[in-house]
Amino acid sequence: MRRFALQLALVMCLSAVSAAAQTARTFSTPLVEITGGYSLLRSETVAGSGFNLHGGSVSIAANVNNWLGFVGDFGYYRNKSISPAGFGLNVSSYTFGPRVSYRGFEHFSLFAHQLIGAAHAGGTLYTQGFASGTAAPGPVNSFAMATGGGLDYNLSRPLGIRAQGEWLYTTFPNGASSRQNYVRFTLGAVFRFGY
Repeated sequence: MRRFALQLALVMCLSAVSAAAQTARTFSTPLVEITGGYSLLRSETVAGSGFNLHGGSVSIAANVNNWLGFVGDFGYYRNKSISPAGFGLNVSSYTFGPRVSYRGFEHFSLFAHQLIGAAHAGGTLYTQGFASGTAAPGPVNSFAMATGGGLDYNLSRPLGIRAQGEWLYTTFPNGASSRQNYVRFTLGAVFRFGY
């Protein structure tokens, strides 16, 4: 009985390896993926209330193999009037890092990434909006980090629809902790090249 169980386990393992090999041959990996889309950036203020910034982002990924790639992500978001004071805010992000993907489904691909880089903030919030008696710093730069992932729905081999969500962290001066936690949602198209 023990010998039969070992043989059965060996056959199951070989079957799994064979299926994985066929899947790897069926789903080829593009060399480059370019994504562009609409982004919503949700922010919490120092006082505990929140506001949204609207904009877009573009990312370029170079894939090393079926599961590992490196990404550059660039985004721009703005709000013309943040209540209650009505100050405007523009935020740009420039982040880079590794992406891990799972491409084992026919119509879907999953990915997760950890990106690090910089961000830039401007608008009337940073030119007029600081408390009286303190100097407004003007447009400022900051450290930025994005952790998250997403899902691609593959319409065809070179084209897909991407839904992505992540936590974006920045360190802009804000008169208190000088730390910001954003949630970013992006919906857009992904174009794949170099199969």
